[in-house]
Amino acid sequence: MASWRYTPWEMKYSELKERVEEMEKHGLKASELKTQMYAKISLPFSCLVVMLLAVPLSVLFAKAGKFIGITLSVGFLFVYYSLFSVFQALGKKGVISPFLGAWGANILMLTIGVILFLGYDRR
Repeated sequence: MASWRYTPWEMKYSELKERVEEMEKHGLKASELKTQMYAKISLPFSCLVVMLLAVPLSVLFAKAGKFIGITLSVGFLFVYYSLFSVFQALGKKGVISPFLGAWGANILMLTIGVILFLGYDRR
């Protein structure tokens, strides 16, 4: 297979899936590749998750000023990136499922965004 010369980030989803299936067929552990395979789908959704988190934050802190908004935005992006990296590392090592390793940060930040959105008093 020629696709094995490439890193998982350079491979297509279908190539990764094929490689994972072949590794599992031979009894090899494929949690690292599975995590990266799921991350190929979860990473594009991070834009939506960050947006859904930013909307309630922008409304909650609209009167606090631009500096607070920018600081919070940079802070939450740092937290999201850190969580994404930690979840991915745990998924690659097999501590958590590869699916959760790729989607954990999105699920957690989306939950926070929904709680902020639902908890916002619209008066």
